[in-house]
Amino acid sequence: DIAYLASNYNDFNQYNTDVDALVGFMLKVEPFKEMQYNIRIHKVNNTLNLGCYRPASIPRLIICDYLQVLQAAAVVPHDAIMVVENSNVYGGSGGNYYATTYRDVSDQAKEVAVHEFGHHIGKLNDEYEMGYQSYTMKEDKPNCAFWPCSEWDNLVNGCYQICGESNFYRPTNNSCIMRTLSPDNGFNFDQVDLPIMRNSILMHISQYILPSPSVTSDRMKMQIRDYESTYE
Repeated sequence: DIAYLASNYNDFNQYNTDVDALVGFMLKVEPFKEMQYNIRIHKVNNTLNLGCYRPASIPRLIICDYLQVLQAAAVVPHDAIMVVENSNVYGGSGGNYYATTYRDVSDQAKEVAVHEFGHHIGKLNDEYEMGYQSYTMKEDKPNCAFWPCSEWDNLVNGCYQICGESNFYRPTNNSCIMRTLSPDNGFNFDQVDLPIMRNSILMHISQYILPSPSVTSDRMKMQIRDYESTYE
């Protein structure tokens, strides 16, 4: 179950159009595409102030009050949360409690949303240059490794310096959503990141008993539901 929450929207027709575009794009990207029959989407027409803001030091980040986010999402079942900020200015974020994206689906909001789900659902690290070293454990960065990246020998041949932090290495040069929104081989997770995302999603959907896509039924189609969340 994925909950989409409106933030600072007055026009919920526009919000629903934006979410439809975000979801439609996501379901063309693996592993969401292969698991689409096991994914339920909940659109929450939220009017609660989620306390979203952009830090002056990194204005592309959209950060919200996680307690407000969890309260707004509580009206629907959810394993993941995407806050859609009513802004045409590029930005987003992804963490343990929720992910965020700006709304401009005519720009790069659709790509940003999938990238942020990489953080939120897969706990993946950014693979682009952050400009500093990391002193956290490698276990916190499942898509990163130390030289010579021997754990990836059966998946990829690459070991490229910089996986967010300069002392970690990434599996591909420029072929992953977590490195760039314009990967060399199309908008995809790479051979290391993809199974991490797949396993993370499977951990959630294994809690539910859903029909197999091999059975033809109207019930098999992805469910999109609208909910009201009007907390003061």
